[in-house]
Amino acid sequence: MTATNHPTASASPPTSGLHPPPAPGLAKPRKNRRTLRKRIVRNMHYLSFMNLLLFSLVLMALFVGLFRTVSYSLSNYFASSIAEDVTSPTILHSFGASTLSELDPDDPAANGWILERIERVTKYEQATWLYEVTNEDGRWGVEPKVMEDAIYVELLLHGETVYSNVPQMVRIQDESVSKLIEYYKTESVKPLVDESTGETHGTIKVGVNPLIPLALTFVIAVVLFGLFLIGLLLSKLVILLLTAPLIAPIAQLEQKVRAIADDDYESTLEAKIELKRPLREIESLMNSTNRIMDKMKRYADEQQRQKATLEEQYDELEAQHDELTRSKRQLQEAQALLTERERSVRNLLDNAKQGFLTFGPELLVDEEYSRECLRLYGEPIAGRPFPDMLASGDEEQRRFIASLLGKLFAERDPARRQVLLPLLPDETTVGQKHVQVEYAMIADRSAAGGAKEQCMVILTDVTEKKLLQSRMEQERNTLQMVVKVVVDYNQYASLARSFSEWCAAPFDAGVPDAEMKSALFDLFRTVHTFKGSFAQIGMSRMADRLHGVESTISAWSKRSDPPSAAEAADRLRELRMLSWLEEEQDVLRGVLGDAFFEQEHVLLVDRSKIMELERKMMATLSPADCSLLLPELRKIRYKPFRELLASYPDYVLGLSERFDKMVAPFDIEGGDFLVDGDAYLDLTRSLVHVFRNAVDHGLEGPDERLAAGKPEYGRIRCAVSLEGDTIELSVSDDGRGIDVGKLKRKAVELGVLSGGEADALGDEEAMLLAFHGELSSKDEVTEYSGRGVGLSALRYETERLGGEVAVRSTVGGGTVFTVTLPYDSLSRLPDVTPASLLLPIAETAAAFFESHAELGFTFGDVRAEVGGKMALRNFSTFMPVQGACNGMFVLTMDEPTADALTERLAYGELTPEEKRLYTEDTLAETANIVFGNSLRAMDALEAYLQIDPPITVFTQGASMKVAESEMWSVDLLGTAGGVGIGFIKM
Repeated sequence: MTATNHPTASASPPTSGLHPPPAPGLAKPRKNRRTLRKRIVRNMHYLSFMNLLLFSLVLMALFVGLFRTVSYSLSNYFASSIAEDVTSPTILHSFGASTLSELDPDDPAANGWILERIERVTKYEQATWLYEVTNEDGRWGVEPKVMEDAIYVELLLHGETVYSNVPQMVRIQDESVSKLIEYYKTESVKPLVDESTGETHGTIKVGVNPLIPLALTFVIAVVLFGLFLIGLLLSKLVILLLTAPLIAPIAQLEQKVRAIADDDYESTLEAKIELKRPLREIESLMNSTNRIMDKMKRYADEQQRQKATLEEQYDELEAQHDELTRSKRQLQEAQALLTERERSVRNLLDNAKQGFLTFGPELLVDEEYSRECLRLYGEPIAGRPFPDMLASGDEEQRRFIASLLGKLFAERDPARRQVLLPLLPDETTVGQKHVQVEYAMIADRSAAGGAKEQCMVILTDVTEKKLLQSRMEQERNTLQMVVKVVVDYNQYASLARSFSEWCAAPFDAGVPDAEMKSALFDLFRTVHTFKGSFAQIGMSRMADRLHGVESTISAWSKRSDPPSAAEAADRLRELRMLSWLEEEQDVLRGVLGDAFFEQEHVLLVDRSKIMELERKMMATLSPADCSLLLPELRKIRYKPFRELLASYPDYVLGLSERFDKMVAPFDIEGGDFLVDGDAYLDLTRSLVHVFRNAVDHGLEGPDERLAAGKPEYGRIRCAVSLEGDTIELSVSDDGRGIDVGKLKRKAVELGVLSGGEADALGDEEAMLLAFHGELSSKDEVTEYSGRGVGLSALRYETERLGGEVAVRSTVGGGTVFTVTLPYDSLSRLPDVTPASLLLPIAETAAAFFESHAELGFTFGDVRAEVGGKMALRNFSTFMPVQGACNGMFVLTMDEPTADALTERLAYGELTPEEKRLYTEDTLAETANIVFGNSLRAMDALEAYLQIDPPITVFTQGASMKVAESEMWSVDLLGTAGGVGIGFIKM
């Protein structure tokens, strides 16, 4: 680059290196002696020195390891070779020895062979250029070393040294050299084992003189040191050659850039920086500097153009001023509209029956909050600390809430916020009101300085909900208590008597003060026992009250000055604990009647009261609770199945006397399981026909039985068994059996069958004719049998219970009647499923619409699904259901159908406004009629279901989301519109 392009730079005094002169008006800077050239040269010297040193050390380590490995390999090889030759059977045989133990090393021939074999190994001698290094009194010396064998051997045979040329190792005082000699000292020792006997008779030791690898190590070290020095000289030369072309272009570029720094814009904007033979990075820097100067020139031209543009824009600003004036007016109109909408939103929030408030990181309630907050707190809350409002006077809770809210505002990770939010209290009390609290983090974009985070709180008064839950819980506890008291009446009676006696004198007022602690402990133990006993029989309120007494007694015993015995007795009498038990007994009387307490050891409960209690439980409690309590309650009115048949053995014996027949006494076999006696009573009564027929028709007289080779006494057997959910009852006799031919003839005579049909029947099919009404195999009608209606009654009662009856008979061998019945276990609930309810309800609804509104409908298919959405029509009525099947009925219909129904059911003509007012009431009443009639028609299922009042809502175009719940629905399609009936299982 020439100086003609930069006059300013050429006029400045020359500088050395890359140090620019100080700028005018500034203090002279301290001279910086660190130059780029020195730094590069020094770093490259350090780098080359470390590389060469590391490379030399690695090579030296490799040679040292290699020398030791070679020494060990040679010694091992020679030791193995000599040991193999000495123990070879062929060699031993040549010296007249069959085993190694017989070889005599003193034998001249054997000794000579051994020496000759060993000398073949030890003939290698050290080179004459080996020297011994000495160090005496700190002075080093080197003396020529006497020639020794390079490989030494020591042979021990039969405990004697046959040969040894082990050299005496050089003793060098320098510790590092001695350690190196010790490192190179590698010896291989092989045992001389007799191949025939396996015995060891000696050893052969072979080693390589360590001075040989030691000498080679020193030679290698000298060579590597020389190469190291040569490498340093070469690297220095190379560094000098490399840095020269690197620094020179940088110095040229530094001079040109300094001219730009000295404000020489006039010449630099027109000139280009050019360097001779620059490196790639330097060339890139040069090109970047040239581009900068080009941009500066373009910027100057652009400034001129912008000046002209600004003048044009000034005229445009005048026009925009007028536009802004119009925009301001529009903004004011929008502000007024926004204020009106804000007023509407506030009105909506004030009437939402929920309190809305916000607060920021300072935890002070903002000025804006809904009217419900005033109702909840009874005073303005703006500026109040929110933790104080939530803690309700609990200082520890207030500090916890304040700390948690501070962390919530400081936290920015959304995932961590989701962990902190649930830790805030979700419920609080304001006076006598229970308030549910919900939180949400929002951004206040109206705040000055950008968006500001706030916490929005939603307060919901759930006092009525809490009271309802409390009443339901109290009702549930009452039912549980009644069941447990009825089931464990003896335990209850004993406990009530003991508690009443104890309440008469709960504490001895004459206890000395010294024994007061022990007496209080005994009192505490007694109260604790009563508390546990009352809790066991379901009297939870008694247990809670006694728990309070426990706490009082515990506080007395912990005081340093416990109350006196008289004071404690007075305090206990003031509690009037016996009245607590009387309150519980009043509850039991209300449910079970006054007769429940008439006798102490006899349980007197009206059967209708127990059944009413069962229905109330199934309509109130959940299926899970019912499955636990119903078996215990049903044990009271259920009885063993065999008790329903207990009268038949005596009845059969009485019949046998009337018919002059002899029947052996018998008992009912099995049937110890419990059943509802009312459910099976009619069936067991119909069995009288079977027993009567067995005595009258089946069993023969004594003479006839003896003539037939049978015992004089006839046998009748009745057995009952339970297999799973099936009861099997059998009644058998060993009489004459059923005359199938006579049954066929009777059927033809009475016109039940034609002659051809009777002939076509098999014996098993013909026996079923015994169950046909007015068909009997007996020719005469007596006061006991012969009319043919008895067995038909048995079949009717069996089928009414969902069972089956069968008969097997063998002529001369007897008859067996078998009845199979479904078994209702103690814990079994009515089979109430949405699928079984939906179609009957739909049929009832269609019939109601047709008879009251003259609307005809066709049925669609029943749809069942889990989760999703239930589409709603214009008007929908919802009826929650509890009990054996928890859920919600939904009756939804189109507007034309709702209008037609309202017009038919309402009295007189209605205007459109009146029609809308009457529609909700009409649909609610329709839902009550449809669902109520449907349940009453389905085996009195209304006793097991509790239906809440209906709610009708205008739901045009809406749908009901059902998350993870089962849903059934059916559509009724008509000319005036459609009706949908659904059930959602909760």
